Amino acid sequence: AISYNVLMDACAKAYDADGTEFWFRRMVSDGVTANDVSYATVIHARAKQGDIGQATRWLRQQIDEGVEPNVVSYNSLIYACSTRGDVEAAESRVREMEERGLSVRVTSLTAVVDACAKVGDMARAEKWMERMAARGIEPNVVSYSAMIDACAKAGDAPRAVQWYEAMRMRGVAPNGHSIAALINSCAKAGDAASACWWLKSMEASGLSPDVVIYSSVL
Repeated sequence: AISYNVLMDACAKAYDADGTEFWFRRMVSDGVTANDVSYATVIHARAKQGDIGQATRWLRQQIDEGVEPNVVSYNSLIYACSTRGDVEAAESRVREMEERGLSVRVTSLTAVVDACAKVGDMARAEKWMERMAARGIEPNVVSYSAMIDACAKAGDAPRAVQWYEAMRMRGVAPNGHSIAALINSCAKAGDAASACWWLKSMEASGLSPDVVIYSSVL
């Protein structure tokens, strides 16, 4: 199945989900058994396009065929749910991963935090950050940035700063998205002085603000 998987992966990387499915079906019609990588690739291809329904159908087909899903399949689905802000669906996929005995990774849980951020559910995002710690999973800069963004969307600038400081205390270096979320939280709170301070801090650290960040300060 390796040759077919390579062709499918090339299509997936090119955002060609139809092409990925074509090579999957061609593989099966040629008498080659699909493995977990084959299914993970086609699921990923559909998930990248935000087609959660079709991606989920492929996952169900995989399970029905007796092929055990891998972490990549679930992470692709969780990420797709995250981009739509579908917190319930993202949480459901995490639970399903655990029920199947798969190792939940920082990327899996960060995607759930990001889903919470997209709908401004700060409390729910914080619960997932706590669950991350309880599982012994160390949050990364993407995790913290999503959490700060959740605070910003909720209009809680002080809490956003607290999470930023927590990130620094854990030795995680902030990135442009982290500070941009802080600036946004201050701007939403009408605290122009703090927003400008964080903007200067961002520039001093060598990070380049974009037009969106400048617009939020104005």
